[in-house]
Amino acid sequence: MTELMLFGAARAQHVREKIIPALEQGKVVISDRFDAATFSFQHYARGLDLATITTINQLALGGFRPDMNLILDLDPEEGLKRVKSRGEGLDRLEDEKQQFLQRAREGYLVQAKNDPERFTVIDASQSKAQVLEQSIELLDSLIATHLTVDGNE
Repeated sequence: MTELMLFGAARAQHVREKIIPALEQGKVVISDRFDAATFSFQHYARGLDLATITTINQLALGGFRPDMNLILDLDPEEGLKRVKSRGEGLDRLEDEKQQFLQRAREGYLVQAKNDPERFTVIDASQSKAQVLEQSIELLDSLIATHLTVDGNE
């Protein structure tokens, strides 16, 4: 519960101090591990109550929602190999047991299945170039949609 509250507090501050001002300046914002991560790690992996997580996220975000969530899907075992090959230490979540990471992965995939308008899954077992190319194509498409909707094109 403490972890959930700390993530909520950090996210609230980040949204209000960084994301909203950047968007108001017309910038594109890309963020790593946003609210979908909270559902995946705290609910699906840790088993915390979904209603509690939803409430914390709603309070933290104050109505803000990302336009798109890209899920770079990769088997957790392979993901850990990649992190270790970079010579970086594991963070607290990466250092959890394999079952925990698998439940978190499943949480992301459930969210993507339940909300395909906001979530896109990219197979991250492909080459870095392929993953980057697909990610850029999706982001370019989203930006073009906003430009058309906002009348700036």
